[in-house]
Amino acid sequence: MIMREPRGRGERTLLRLCEEAVVERLCEVLQRRKAGTSMNWVLDHREWSRAMRLRETAAALRAQVPARLAQAVLREGVSATGRGANRDLQACFFELMVEGDGGGRGSEVTEVSLPSSLRRDEVSRLFFLETLARMEENRLSVLNLGCYGDAGGVFYMSDRERELLCSVLGASRRLVCLHLHGESASIEQGLQTIAEGCRELKVLDLRNSPGFSDDHVAVLVGEVRLVRKNAHLVMRKKQSNPHCAFKNSLAVLDLRGCRISPSSIDKVKRSFPNLRQVLFGRE
Repeated sequence: MIMREPRGRGERTLLRLCEEAVVERLCEVLQRRKAGTSMNWVLDHREWSRAMRLRETAAALRAQVPARLAQAVLREGVSATGRGANRDLQACFFELMVEGDGGGRGSEVTEVSLPSSLRRDEVSRLFFLETLARMEENRLSVLNLGCYGDAGGVFYMSDRERELLCSVLGASRRLVCLHLHGESASIEQGLQTIAEGCRELKVLDLRNSPGFSDDHVAVLVGEVRLVRKNAHLVMRKKQSNPHCAFKNSLAVLDLRGCRISPSSIDKVKRSFPNLRQVLFGRE
């Protein structure tokens, strides 16, 4: 069903309008709770979560809205609160989406996006990644890490952030579509993690990742394996029998904006026999 908006602003589905209405209502509730707290400055997301009584909100949402619709609403909430007066509510929507009533199971979450509004906010990125890493039942099929590549990418990535990112990728074994952009695509350990565990991956988007090179291609296709000797030394070991978990499932690979040679493009085409589309060059 299509409902036309007034003043010629285009067509939007009735479902979309309902999602936006619920998000607006949730923002009003959370803003009132924020105004009722005695906290002017909060640096810890957990403390903020308790003050905002998110478990109560999660319970009410579960009781009144079907799980699939609730997830769509909360994803819209994460996107809609990325700037302006509701910027500090973004973490609330994300925690509601992933952890719900505090159980941390994450079994209803199948799609997660880290929006571009996190590009300059390392503290929130760490919180988002930590929340994902705590999921007991990771059923993610779509993961979009666009914040690492949008508008020039992040300014800085700490070792802790890299470790959390690899942990999330390692636990997301049901991924079908993965968007790794910017710095997130140049972490060789992360690439090895998905090459070893994501057997169902069909779409891999590495756009706008100038740090992604021929060496990274070798890790991705399983030609080279990283072996950690100690906290500071990682060796690259060439494999006689290259192995990649999604060798037979990958259908689309986007390498636009990556600095790789024609020989690596050929290597990719040879390594994934069911690849239907390879995009490279400038976007």
